Amino acid sequence: MDPATLILSYGSLSPVEITQNILAELNQPRLLTTNSYESTVINSFKCDISTKYYSTSISLIPFEGKLESVPTEIKKLTEALIIYFDPTDRSFIKCLPGINDFIKDNEVQIGFLVTTSLTGAENELTFEELKDVTDVVLDIVALKEDADKTEDTQEISYAEVLEGLRNCVWSNIKIGSNRKESNNDEELENQLNDFEKLLITAQNLRSNTNLTREEILNKAEQFAELCFCIQKIEQIGKMTQMSQDEIISNTKTVLQGLEALRVEHVSIMNGISEVQKDNEKSDILRKNIENIELGLSEAQVMMALTSHLQNIEAEKQKLKTQVRRLHQENAWLRDELANTQQKFQASEQLVAQLEEEKKHLEFMASVKKYDDNQDQDESCEKTRADPVVELFPDEENEDRNNMSPTPPSQFANQTSGYEIPARLRTLHNLVIQYASQGRYEVAVPLCKQALEDLEKTSGHDHPDVATMLNILALVYRDQNKYKEAANLLNDALSIRGKTLGENHPAVAATLNNLAVLYGKRGKYKDAEPLCKRALEIREKVLGKDHPDVAKQLNNLALLCQNQGKYDEVEKYYQRALDIYEAKLGPDDPNVAKTKNNLAGCYLKQGRYAEAEILYKQVLTRAHEREFGAIDSKNKPIWQVAEEREEHKYDNRENTPYGEYGGWHKAAKVDSPTVTTTLKNLGALYRRQGMFEAAETLEDCAMRSKKEAYDLAKQTKVAQLLTSTEKRRSKQMRDDMEFSDDKSIKP
Repeated sequence: MDPATLILSYGSLSPVEITQNILAELNQPRLLTTNSYESTVINSFKCDISTKYYSTSISLIPFEGKLESVPTEIKKLTEALIIYFDPTDRSFIKCLPGINDFIKDNEVQIGFLVTTSLTGAENELTFEELKDVTDVVLDIVALKEDADKTEDTQEISYAEVLEGLRNCVWSNIKIGSNRKESNNDEELENQLNDFEKLLITAQNLRSNTNLTREEILNKAEQFAELCFCIQKIEQIGKMTQMSQDEIISNTKTVLQGLEALRVEHVSIMNGISEVQKDNEKSDILRKNIENIELGLSEAQVMMALTSHLQNIEAEKQKLKTQVRRLHQENAWLRDELANTQQKFQASEQLVAQLEEEKKHLEFMASVKKYDDNQDQDESCEKTRADPVVELFPDEENEDRNNMSPTPPSQFANQTSGYEIPARLRTLHNLVIQYASQGRYEVAVPLCKQALEDLEKTSGHDHPDVATMLNILALVYRDQNKYKEAANLLNDALSIRGKTLGENHPAVAATLNNLAVLYGKRGKYKDAEPLCKRALEIREKVLGKDHPDVAKQLNNLALLCQNQGKYDEVEKYYQRALDIYEAKLGPDDPNVAKTKNNLAGCYLKQGRYAEAEILYKQVLTRAHEREFGAIDSKNKPIWQVAEEREEHKYDNRENTPYGEYGGWHKAAKVDSPTVTTTLKNLGALYRRQGMFEAAETLEDCAMRSKKEAYDLAKQTKVAQLLTSTEKRRSKQMRDDMEFSDDKSIKP
């Protein structure tokens, strides 16, 4: 059987598909041969390898199992190894030591680790990680090399793998000339006589010479060495003008020529030894053989060095791609840093003002203490977050990798006889306040003490205990103690299931919280069934068209998106969008957020046109709501940006952006989704090479965020000043009333 190339897969692409792709790229038929080894049926495909210097046949063996189960006979035949892997499967790196041992134990000449693409994305295996674990005999090949293009627009190419197979020296290749390896005595004697006649002729050319035959031989040897040095110098001069490919080609030619010359010298030397014992000729031949072997070694070193340089060049290209990405990221980070510094300076000024207000309020509190229960109740009502509904706050949709949990809703009418006690609500608000200040050393003992008291009075299996477990899980979550938080939520889920029933809204809330926690830890497969169960309960209790059901659909879509299940993602987002538009109207903020999420799903699939339509819908709706109907004089920002892109070379100085500066009012303080949409559409324009349009949208987003921050700061200061003025007026009225009361006493 021909030398074998063993093909295995640790990913989605099967070994048979890889084999068929290689044969298709070589334009060769699929000639299948079936054999049985150790009761295992092995299929092999014949593959012809042709180069400038040789032609041979090898067997491509697609093996569906793992390396440990390869039959012994196949191991002996294996001279090359091709393994496909998925870069998102980080457990594959644990298989590399076994692959290295397989190559060493079976003396495999070359191996390839093949994958579709190495993007360097988060949670994916990188080229550097694989190179650190693998030996130099393993070559890492990405079938789609261009990182700037999307995977859907590239074609898979096995060119690098085929080049490696052509450079491999297979065991069935016969290097050297086709001449007989040994000459008979008569042919050898004729060669020696011709050489001696040549020497005699050269001696007769100089009739006056007194040199003997041995001296002439020495001179001839010296002359041959001199000619060899001159020829070598000429070759070096020519090589300096050659390209790298020409040098490699000539080196291969020289390597084959030297191998043939070595075989010929060995044959002559064996013939001399058999015919007659001529030590002088044998020494000359032996010295020539040593020089030839030295030349072979140098040529092999050059080939190895060339292969190493090619690998370095490939790594260099990949590093250049990474550098371009880092350059773009640095540009974004510099902009964000500038914005953050401006916010920090404004915050310092606000803190100084608040410190003065705090001193004044402390003085007023020392003069007169009053208890305004109504104000306290209103304040608690505004800041309270129901622990039964959710423990985790909403997160911005700008972070695509995090889930957005369902915000609190009115579950008081849905809890079927169970309502959270007021003391637990107060305790929850107090714990949230401590946690927001980073005072976990106070919040955690407070929760544990309350939990212990509840278990003593009500028992462990009580809904109040489950509520307290949820509150403590929130604190642990804020401390990034995800394992402890998960244990508490599982305990709370068990209690609520026993006491309230499996289809209770509180059970759905706990399931959703647990799914959110798993999502934060990257356990998307574990989180998905929990989220689906929460959706099922909420559909049953609230109805399939309730807004809270839409929010649960958003969570489920984000989980599926992180797992690459784009068909399900699109279905969930579209259903949530229909619910929001039907129940809350097209101007509800959740409609814009869901469209942003759906557009992000389209971007990951390379469906840029559909994503662009959704982004433009969000911006157009916001513009109409702020400025009225669209016409030639009232254009949305994306249309202005595209016009600036179209006319960026025409009188650019006469079309300043200032005339459209009023647009940034559309991104209000309570509408961060519009700002997010501006950034996302700007990033999409950059991908399409529309840099002028992208800069217009990014500038607009920056202005919107700055105005929102300034407005919030002014509102906060105004509220503090108004509150202080009211308290001063109230104190003055109380002092005046006290004086009047004293004056009318008898």
